[in-house]
Amino acid sequence: MSRGKQEWKRLDDPYDQVIFPPDQNISPGRPNYNEYDFNTDHSLGKKLSREILERIDPGNEFLLKQCEVWMELATIINKGFTALGSKRVTPHFLHFLLSKKVNQLYTLASYSVRDVQYAIFNCGYSISDLYEDCPTAPPGNEPDPVLRRLKAVLNHPIGDYAVQPREATFAAQGITMAHYMEGASYTVGPTGNISIRNSSMLRNFGGEVLCDATVEQIIIENGRAVGVLVRNTSAGQDGKITEIRATNIVCATSVFNLHNKLLPPDHPSVKEFRDETKRTIKPSNGHIFLFCKIRGEAAELEVPTHNLWYFNSYDMDQAFDQYYADPVAHRPPTVYIGFP
Repeated sequence: MSRGKQEWKRLDDPYDQVIFPPDQNISPGRPNYNEYDFNTDHSLGKKLSREILERIDPGNEFLLKQCEVWMELATIINKGFTALGSKRVTPHFLHFLLSKKVNQLYTLASYSVRDVQYAIFNCGYSISDLYEDCPTAPPGNEPDPVLRRLKAVLNHPIGDYAVQPREATFAAQGITMAHYMEGASYTVGPTGNISIRNSSMLRNFGGEVLCDATVEQIIIENGRAVGVLVRNTSAGQDGKITEIRATNIVCATSVFNLHNKLLPPDHPSVKEFRDETKRTIKPSNGHIFLFCKIRGEAAELEVPTHNLWYFNSYDMDQAFDQYYADPVAHRPPTVYIGFP
């Protein structure tokens, strides 16, 4: 999209390092590590699976095979999202070419991360088995010390979508795993260059990008969105309102912002959405990011050039539950430090 103008630099291996607190709950004769490296893997997860198991239960061929099933599911999710996007812009009579991958995505997305892990590692499910059904994981922590560690380590992308395994759709887990399976990269220069360089392409196609512009409301006429009312953000509430109309209006904000701020209050869908007896969706969790600018080269400053993921426990659902119940008494379930 930047027409080759945006440069990227690969993160060194390991691109991610996952760190857990010291834990003595191990099976006899098994290693007891608390750091796990994620390295670039061009073998669809086979190399990564073996590297992880070497630090948890080396030589366990059954778990290695099931780890590969877990990794392959990520590529299926990734292909499913690609097919879903293609289906949106493909003529209806060609949808049958994409339906299989989209249906597989919908099936896997209906399962939680916790249940998929239980099916694969506790019940020995294959991918074809999961297309038929997915058993519900029993409540409580994983009793097997090996599986407890393995499940927690394989859940490391949870930091990207920040929903505990019991509640998270496997679609979020799969697309994140697939995205980073072949490593990670960062921008050369400020990250703001991405939007600047991509917006120039949009302008070449006759589009326009408006900055410092807040959408106040979506204009609805005859039951469909036809435009937006926009205010200059820096001018505050006294800023002039501008009406912008278009053939198609795409709302990329949350469903809560859509119904609570952007749609007219008297719209039927707004009234239904605000009725909590009918609404099943809940707001997602907030995040806190602190961005620090450090002068100098990484080697010169002796700082790592990979991401650090800290998890408060191998029992992830319990860690989330305890933190939500009392965020003062318990540490956050996960903390992420990104480099560079």
